[in-house]
Amino acid sequence: MASDMYRIPSVQDVEKSVLELNNQVRLQSAFLSGQIDKIDGEGQWDGEDTVLDKNQAEKILVRTSSLKAELENFKLNLEKYQEAVKRSSSSGELKAAEHDEPSEAPLRDKAEKMADSDTIVTQPESSSEGVDFHLSSFNTDGGSLEKENNNVTPRNGTNAGGVLGVWSRKFLSAKPLKKNFQDMAFMYMEKARSLGSVSLRRAMDKRTHFFFNYFTVDFNEDLSALYGGVLQDETEFVHSCIKKILRLYKNAENKPSTVILVGHSMGGMIARALFTLPDFDHTLVNTIITQSTPHQIPVLSVDSYMASFYRNVNNYWREFGATNLSHVTVVSTGGGHRDYQVRNSLSSLKGTISMPKAWVSTDHLCAVWCKEVVMATVRAIFDIVDTSTNQVSTDANYRMNVFRHHFLSHSGSRSYTRSWTKELTLDPSATWVMEKGLTWEFARDQVNEQTYISIPIERQREDTFVAVSDIESKDWICVCKSETGDGRCKKCKNLSKYGEAIPPSDSWRKVVHVNLKKHKSMTHVIIMVPRTKEKVEVMGDIYRRDDRHLSYRMPGFIDMIMTYPESVTQGTGVLTLFNDTLFYDLHLLNMDQVLKAFTVKLEPKKCSAVTPDLHDGYMMKLHVPESNEDAFSFNKLSETGYLQVKLQSVNIDYSSNIRLQVYTDPSCTYQLKILVSPVQMLGQVGGGLDQRFVRTMKGFGWELHQPLMYLPT
Repeated sequence: MASDMYRIPSVQDVEKSVLELNNQVRLQSAFLSGQIDKIDGEGQWDGEDTVLDKNQAEKILVRTSSLKAELENFKLNLEKYQEAVKRSSSSGELKAAEHDEPSEAPLRDKAEKMADSDTIVTQPESSSEGVDFHLSSFNTDGGSLEKENNNVTPRNGTNAGGVLGVWSRKFLSAKPLKKNFQDMAFMYMEKARSLGSVSLRRAMDKRTHFFFNYFTVDFNEDLSALYGGVLQDETEFVHSCIKKILRLYKNAENKPSTVILVGHSMGGMIARALFTLPDFDHTLVNTIITQSTPHQIPVLSVDSYMASFYRNVNNYWREFGATNLSHVTVVSTGGGHRDYQVRNSLSSLKGTISMPKAWVSTDHLCAVWCKEVVMATVRAIFDIVDTSTNQVSTDANYRMNVFRHHFLSHSGSRSYTRSWTKELTLDPSATWVMEKGLTWEFARDQVNEQTYISIPIERQREDTFVAVSDIESKDWICVCKSETGDGRCKKCKNLSKYGEAIPPSDSWRKVVHVNLKKHKSMTHVIIMVPRTKEKVEVMGDIYRRDDRHLSYRMPGFIDMIMTYPESVTQGTGVLTLFNDTLFYDLHLLNMDQVLKAFTVKLEPKKCSAVTPDLHDGYMMKLHVPESNEDAFSFNKLSETGYLQVKLQSVNIDYSSNIRLQVYTDPSCTYQLKILVSPVQMLGQVGGGLDQRFVRTMKGFGWELHQPLMYLPT
């Protein structure tokens, strides 16, 4: 039967592969020749830089040589493929395989056939990034690699062709390949190229003893967000894919027992729905990452299938979340203000839209390939690996702490630290700098020797200390009790774990707030500046909390109208932030409706910095703790900063916890204005009404199902 055969690559396929390989050789050779002059022999690539060092050049030379060998191999085998095509065409088998009528079996039936197959057909795909990632397609019935049914519509509710693919670090040929997978399994619904390529580069750069195989699921472009009838079939298909993936590791020395799931949009709901299947083994999945997934309610519930699917999934997780599902770690991220399709309140599972080191807002699709989001996700995935087993850690608390570090409260360290050193020993030969003022700066273009900045904290009125630095070291701040009275200490208590990473994302800038009342027995705060050839900027400020933590009542709609147009042009409130201050915390009261929208304008008026090049700039942060909605604005010293103040969730009791935090440069005086933003308010109208509309549609989902099924095409 033609459906039981593997499709033999056509001459055009092979010629295309030859051309792609030839292009890779040419592009990499040109890239290497263009970069060779920039090699300085220092540092290592961390997955983000583009300038090569000597080690990178050697890697590209090896890769280029490998590509040339592959090219020659393809050319030598071209004649053999041509003969195979001719033989298959003459016997009629190839023609039948390419022109068989599509099957009408549902997706779940075809998935079962795939789970029983031991052979994989792989098809190389070129990579513009010059890495050994190739896309391999697993057909659901062992036949053609191509999708068999492109006529799938929400009307008939069937999907006759589903595809499971894989990104692997090994070069896979165009011949049928028996199971020989190693490393760990990772399933993405649906595009994995961004995560896969960065993951491979990180593994090669860090010289880890483990890799990830990234499997992808293609649902044949089903409109699952608009028609709920396909969701159950897709869930069954993913279940069969997981069983198939684990079967691929049959001969692996270190067999994975779980698969990491990443789902974008409705893919996240399908990942959670797996656990509702009666025959699903819950131990097969312990980590789920969802991106812009409407967990609470569907964006548009227009049929009874969708409403029933959501009700079953959410009820199951509410009932068994603390028992049968206690081993599962679920991370939910949203796109932010630019995701107009899935608002934050819909994607909330007490997740986050504010990801440290990814201070960007993405639209619904960009959440998949946004560089900052991809880098943070890959770092988290690598950190949850247990290095003793080279498999994903079985400790749910540890995995959750790792995700909290990378997605919520980043301390500024590159990777998650399981346990911090509580007491640090200071170098007696280091240089000591005494800073006795309330506000101070330490800015250098380079530091030639280990330096300790000592700040006395025994004050009469001041009770809080804040420090901002771009020191890359993990351990950088501590408190101590000086026995000699000169501000020098031999040991100190480490406070680095309380740090928080802040913009810009291309630096190691971080901030720490220290409540001095909790360290009454200590006499000094020590900032540890290591020897470096890079620019270093450290700023500190000791203040009384009541002087910097202020409250401001945001105007209501009547106040906005009565003061128009001054409320738009001049602002509803003006605050002068004088120099010699580093931090202000503005408590925003009466910010209780999603339709309210304002623009905060922060303008530097006078700066006395002698060397402005050594100063990074200033930052504003809107912090909404109830829903983890954080927005940032970072600006250079001479620029005027703007930050939109608006909410995304209408069903949260914000009470009075919304805060505007401002980190200024002590050398400048600033003027802060809060302006009413009519344009942003118009945008909030849609955001506020769409969720009420969804709730209404959800109630009438069953009634709307019948007429919508027969809309004219």
